[in-house]
Amino acid sequence: MELLRLDQTNLEVPRVGKGGIPIQRPSTNKAIRGIQHALDLGINFIDTSIAYGANGERFGQAIAGRRDKVIIATKTVWRNKEIALKCLDLSLRRLKTDYIDLWQFHNVSNFERYKIVLKPDDGVMEAAQEALQAGKVLHVTNWSPLHEKKMCGS
Repeated sequence: MELLRLDQTNLEVPRVGKGGIPIQRPSTNKAIRGIQHALDLGINFIDTSIAYGANGERFGQAIAGRRDKVIIATKTVWRNKEIALKCLDLSLRRLKTDYIDLWQFHNVSNFERYKIVLKPDDGVMEAAQEALQAGKVLHVTNWSPLHEKKMCGS
């Protein structure tokens, strides 16, 4: 399977990843089998969020023993440093890992939200810097409809 460099990181991922929303619907066993099948096919990128319900636990069970072969992206919608870090720690526990490859700030889609992310002392960027220094996160980015348009050449 062809791998591409993910944005400005050294992470290599296929064009196709496994997202967390669809694995909420099936039973836990079916979801885990589906994730493992995707991994067996060479899909090494999983995208999750604490907001997606039980998907963190399902991914955590599915990647047991394979963590070094999987690139995990997760998101925070929180803009407060303390809450974002608590949610990151919860995601780490659910995923049964001690680090996230890519932590995203969800829906930074206008300048007002951008300013909140960068708020000194209490913003989520402060949380990201702390998480990076602690080794809990390897890369940080933002995802927004504006970013997607830029990436897609629109």
